[in-house]
Amino acid sequence: MLYLKTQNMKPRFSIITCTKNSEEYLKYNIDSVASQTFGNYEHIFVDGESTDRTIEIIEEYKNKFPDKVSLVSRPAKGISNAMNEGTMVTKGEYLIHLHSDDRLHDKEVLTDVDLFLKQNNCDWIYGKETRINPSGTIVKTTNRSKCSRFSSRSFLGKYLLKFHSSINHQSVFIKRQVFEQYGYFDESIKCPMDYDFFLRIRNKTRWMFFDRLVDVFVMHGQNWSLAPENAFENSVETYLVQDKYLNIIEYPIKYLIDLIILIIGANHFSVRVKKEARLRRK
Repeated sequence: MLYLKTQNMKPRFSIITCTKNSEEYLKYNIDSVASQTFGNYEHIFVDGESTDRTIEIIEEYKNKFPDKVSLVSRPAKGISNAMNEGTMVTKGEYLIHLHSDDRLHDKEVLTDVDLFLKQNNCDWIYGKETRINPSGTIVKTTNRSKCSRFSSRSFLGKYLLKFHSSINHQSVFIKRQVFEQYGYFDESIKCPMDYDFFLRIRNKTRWMFFDRLVDVFVMHGQNWSLAPENAFENSVETYLVQDKYLNIIEYPIKYLIDLIILIIGANHFSVRVKKEARLRRK
């Protein structure tokens, strides 16, 4: 394993970017960070032995900002493992996991987040996300509705998170100490590892919604969470994650939600997901 480390310092923010043959979108990620008006950050890359120009691009970036940029290079072991590897070598007070095909929304993001955190002393915050297709057309903006904007002060918000997550890890800034205290991402989970983590800490930490566009997420065929061939696996994992945090009284609510899904049309798919989830629990 190769570690190229920054100088000893304590940045306000640690930006963790996982890469694997990411040359197509990586420069957008890098440019969005390098252009920030707030400069007290480190940018850590965790690469799974890329064979394209990914490492070359990172090295060029590091040469320009040797005190800010570092690289962890090791064999690929899954995205959850890569996120944990990056988290464990950070020095910053707050972390954000911004993958290679993600970017900060604009050059004032870190400045605005810093101010919001100073005003609201939270363990973590989440914001809004713009989703675009590869051509740059906006597909969706998340968390525009008030029903997806909650905080740890909201009993209803913490409760509803058990049944549906509107939190995208690309828009989350979270204290490094939260991971040290409550553990890291579950590496047995391929996709909703962030959802599992948020459910784990939702009643133990102070968190808030930040009404601001934080990141841009590019929706393309290589996204694990969006690839059609992974839809079934992702749905089963999400079902099992929810199941971990439900008590016996809450199952009727979950079954009611399942019934609604069946009624609105995803009949066969939902039945398959539930059957597979039951088999894996045994």
